[in-house]
Amino acid sequence: MVTSKYKLASFDIDWKNYTHDAFIEKRNLALASGELPDAILDAGFSNYDLLKYAKDETIIPVEDLIDQYKFRADSEMD
Repeated sequence: MVTSKYKLASFDIDWKNYTHDAFIEKRNLALASGELPDAILDAGFSNYDLLKYAKDETIIPVEDLIDQYKFRADSEMD
């Protein structure tokens, strides 16, 4: 199902997988350089980090964006 929906999308996803130790280092380098990915799954932020990065809008809530920008593959799959 994911593969079928992916084919209908008009974008590519560049997946990167890291071990936990490498991920923390890569995440911190991305934050320091400002070259952030569009999304991170399970970033491992502490509550303090979440509040700090939300305050300076390094991270933003995506709930409204999901409804606004999600692709409509569900209706095409039926």
